[in-house]
Amino acid sequence: MADFVLEKQTSLDVLTCFNSYRAKHFTFDIIMASAIVASAVGVKIILDSNNTDFAKYLGLNVYDDYFLAKNNIDKNDIVYFKNLSTNTGQTIISISDYNFFSFEKENDAIAVMNMLKEHNVISAICVVSKEPLIEGVSACCDTKIFELKNGFVHEYEITPEKFGIKKDEISSLIGATCQYNYALINDIFWGRIKGAKLDSIVMNAGIMIYTIGKVKNILQGIIQAYNTVDKGLALKKFESLKLDY
Repeated sequence: MADFVLEKQTSLDVLTCFNSYRAKHFTFDIIMASAIVASAVGVKIILDSNNTDFAKYLGLNVYDDYFLAKNNIDKNDIVYFKNLSTNTGQTIISISDYNFFSFEKENDAIAVMNMLKEHNVISAICVVSKEPLIEGVSACCDTKIFELKNGFVHEYEITPEKFGIKKDEISSLIGATCQYNYALINDIFWGRIKGAKLDSIVMNAGIMIYTIGKVKNILQGIIQAYNTVDKGLALKKFESLKLDY
């Protein structure tokens, strides 16, 4: 089990997204694409990870200080914060009042959720894919959810079928280089590619939208995420990142 240290930040209106996923070239940066959709809905997001290559390619500002990230978030509602490690190998996770986590292992999710209870956060969700190569929630497998709300942690599983989504093969989510992933996400937001790729993006975006309290349940968040893509708002946000670079 990884060793984490949580640092609570004062960010009442920001969703902090931590991604522990390391096999970064298997999928096409699903969490990043999902955060773009959520930010197009008006969710202010600080992405917390060590995978900065695609963030820089997109044109996102990458900070090594949480407060700098928070102070510069108003430009396009989404910034990137590189998480740090201590001298003892512990991973420092900056948390806010609203948090979305993608973990590879259930033990890590449980440990972090137990620590979160001590920090009096408003809402937090940890997702752990049943397929270790897949980051976040996907249309290709079931996902274990750990949800912290009102001081209690609830555990449950979600399936694509629960939301009317057809389950697909994990090979449908394969990514490659930054250039490849950028072109792929661009085609998804243009409406040229649908299926599991789009479904996986909106499932994670829907949970992000739900976590910060913009909707009453995950299904409503997923529907809002689909509508955001259909109306071209996700594409507009996606293209604006490069323009601001």
